[in-house]
Amino acid sequence: MYTFKVRAFKVAPVNTAWRYLRAWMGRPAGQYQRLLDFIRELAPGKSFVDVGCMWGVNGAHAFLAEESGATAVCGVDVFGPTPEFEAERARRGSRVEFVLGDCTAPATLARVGLRDVVFCAGVLYHHPSPFDVLVALRSI
Repeated sequence: MYTFKVRAFKVAPVNTAWRYLRAWMGRPAGQYQRLLDFIRELAPGKSFVDVGCMWGVNGAHAFLAEESGATAVCGVDVFGPTPEFEAERARRGSRVEFVLGDCTAPATLARVGLRDVVFCAGVLYHHPSPFDVLVALRSI
């Protein structure tokens, strides 16, 4: 059954029909508009890491976690910190730590350490080994 579902959802009209059906039933697929609410809800009083924090968001999720009361916040990305990130960090007087590296690399994992909340949005489909990313996120 699983193989059938995977093959079926790769067909665009089937995938679209499924998403409409779920929405009609009151269960919309994906709740990306709620990401910020999830951070506000889960971050207070906990350590937080945002894996893939630069591309297109310039650390915004990490800053929101810090603003929401996270005890320690770390951002990780394979791209270096953007000028926008650095400017926002300076403007806020932020303590968000930035780690440059691939989250699947042992050295990067060692620098990040263990965290209570692991946030990762929009990364899996960019990485050459999504399974390794999932394993790394679980280890964090």
